[in-house]
Amino acid sequence: MTAEALQAKLLGAMTDFVHSEGSDVVHNLAGPLLNSGLERIDVPPKNHPALAYLPAMQESLLPAAQSLFQALLAASPTLAWQISYKIEDGFGEEYLQRYAWCDIIGPQGIYLSDEYRTGFGFWREGLFYPPHSHEPEEIYWVLSGTGAFASGDAPPARKGPGSIIHHEPYAWHSIDMSESSVLVFFLWKGANLHARSAFET
Repeated sequence: MTAEALQAKLLGAMTDFVHSEGSDVVHNLAGPLLNSGLERIDVPPKNHPALAYLPAMQESLLPAAQSLFQALLAASPTLAWQISYKIEDGFGEEYLQRYAWCDIIGPQGIYLSDEYRTGFGFWREGLFYPPHSHEPEEIYWVLSGTGAFASGDAPPARKGPGSIIHHEPYAWHSIDMSESSVLVFFLWKGANLHARSAFET
């Protein structure tokens, strides 16, 4: 199957998952997935060492996400997996080798949108994503694994497969993955979709 066909199948699985499982807040942030006619461009694939551990997320996968997960695994070699930070940003080499994300929809995605950004994030066990904030509204939809998610002034709460974590624009939030790897389906809406997050000092 060609890269274009694998990516189209993944987009279809994302759309089906949002239609069947999504809440109102999910639908609000999944605009392009609920509409057809997205422009597709070729984005050079980029691998990442963390992806060798992605198939193991099957063990704790949300049952309703089975088709989505299989489509992601099949398309993964055709996707541009990236990291947001560098050692100069205060993240150690081990951290940078243990997480990756990819955009499916967005300004830099395979399917173009200036207002929405949608894709997948994967963090291996033992990481802590420190408190940060950004302008776009965001949802983390946990597909597999468990993490302690904190947002605003609320204390961290452990969230597992099927959990939807919603962050308003500029809300401070963090994830503690010290006990489990985590795979999320993320949805963003707003401006400055690729601007660097701010971190607490």
